[in-house]
Amino acid sequence: MHFPIVFSGRVLQNTAAISINLVQIVTGITLGWSSPVFPLLISDETPLPDGPISVQEASLITAIFYLSGCVGALVFGRLADYVGRKWAIILSAVPQFVAYILILFAQNGTHLLISRALSGLASNAQFIIVPIFLSEISETKNRGKIGSYNGLMITLGIAVGYAVGSYFHIHVGAALSLVILGCFFATSLFFPETPQYCLMKKREEAALQSLRFYRGVPKDAKIPDECLKELDQLRESIDNVMERKSLSLQDFKLKATRKAILICFIMNLGRNFSGLFQMENFAGIVLDRAGAGIGGNESALVSAVFVHLLSYVSMMLIERVGRRWLMLISSMGSCLFLAVLAAMVMLNDAGVDISAVNWIPMVAYAGFTAIATYGIIVIPVIIATEMLPIKIRSTLLLALLIMSNVLTTLSVNYFMTIADFLGFHSNIWIFSVSCFLEFIVLYFILPETKGKTYDEIVKLLE
Repeated sequence: MHFPIVFSGRVLQNTAAISINLVQIVTGITLGWSSPVFPLLISDETPLPDGPISVQEASLITAIFYLSGCVGALVFGRLADYVGRKWAIILSAVPQFVAYILILFAQNGTHLLISRALSGLASNAQFIIVPIFLSEISETKNRGKIGSYNGLMITLGIAVGYAVGSYFHIHVGAALSLVILGCFFATSLFFPETPQYCLMKKREEAALQSLRFYRGVPKDAKIPDECLKELDQLRESIDNVMERKSLSLQDFKLKATRKAILICFIMNLGRNFSGLFQMENFAGIVLDRAGAGIGGNESALVSAVFVHLLSYVSMMLIERVGRRWLMLISSMGSCLFLAVLAAMVMLNDAGVDISAVNWIPMVAYAGFTAIATYGIIVIPVIIATEMLPIKIRSTLLLALLIMSNVLTTLSVNYFMTIADFLGFHSNIWIFSVSCFLEFIVLYFILPETKGKTYDEIVKLLE
């Protein structure tokens, strides 16, 4: 006798979120892997058959990830409106898969450069599309938890990347990433497109079936009234968006809109010059120069694990403490942790015996990565979606992402150059001062958006 298995909507939403976010684990591995691997690639013990690469090549290989991301965000961001969110994510994982195959057969730095460019193309596209997919399949009451999988998987991947890069051959990390991507391809195909996308394409029946699936309503069961009501609300929202005309100068006329754009620009600038993206790529070298007691790579791994564990409580803090205060605490905390790390680098370079306090660099770096990740890095996107008008939101977020990637490309590429000319501590001091300046500016212009409607936020901005 056949007994069909019926899953609740919450189980199906969580399962879909885990499946789709497997690509974000690979993104995290890509980000964390470079820190312990690049010092090896520039040494005589390099695993590349053609010999070691130069410091300049290593910097370029690191930076190309962000530059190619501009193309990925533009191409796949637009593709998500033509082929759907699910298929855009699946297609974006193809260059990611090719990138790690290339690492398995890499002979020199050029092969790694191409691999890194393909990874950047995919990962930056997924930064945009995956949160959209998660938001569109989840219920309002479950949206925070479903959305948090994005950060969970990336921080998990970073920790795995540090571990694999520190203790295994580069082929092991590549093979692991290919296995994870294989699981993604095998599982993501079973989940339907989001209801919102189906409504955008006037596919009413597909939208109904998608909503039925993600709310756990069996095919032979009557659709609950609450699901039909939710579908009507989604349809009304989509119709309003689809009726919008193209952007014009009138859309930027309101003082509240201009101030919201200014705040988003400052926060995005602060993300780039907080130093997190740059330090993640050179964490092992930074911690070695700071005299970390258990070694740079090991300290970076401990920090990555700590950040991942903290991600389980990050969303709770966002709702309880509020966006404004978390941004202020994050910017000032990052400033102080970076100042301590820079001071330790200076002391160690000066030949001062810091063996008695060699635990401080690891604590400072772990504190910085944790407080920056769940403040300066994550919250600006949340605030932007709350305070920007819906008509200009997606366009502005895409423009800010491209600006962010260009600036990060330049800063990562010249990280070691600045270190050679001005001293290794100089980069860290620049990041510390940047975080302090962000704290000062945001203290005077950033309103609290937690629990407020868009109209209430507009009044605060005015």
